[in-house]
Amino acid sequence: MFQREETLKILSQAQKVDKKFELFGSSTHKYKLNPPIQASFVRSIEEKYGFTLPEDYFRFITEVADGGAGPDYGIQSFTKFLTEGVDSYSKGYWKEYRYSLAKPFVPRAMVSEEVEEFAFAR
Repeated sequence: MFQREETLKILSQAQKVDKKFELFGSSTHKYKLNPPIQASFVRSIEEKYGFTLPEDYFRFITEVADGGAGPDYGIQSFTKFLTEGVDSYSKGYWKEYRYSLAKPFVPRAMVSEEVEEFAFAR
């Protein structure tokens, strides 16, 4: 299903078309992929925090890349996400967040202010 070599060929072609990295976000990832990570590492994280990644994502990060080139600024690295979080504000909450991944996600209804804000966003 996932093939790193095929993905690298596609990214090489994209880089030839966008040599100056003018497409949104491409100057960040530069059409490069991070190396895949060990399946045993991912499984140990799943076990430690009590969750299971979707199989497609698991296979992607262990067979193709641990982040790198992708839509917008690229695909966030699973390893970096685990160790650093996404920004300095949330760093203090990452341990709690990682353990929360074991809990089922239950969407909530939007409050009226959110409906107004997002219904007319352009």
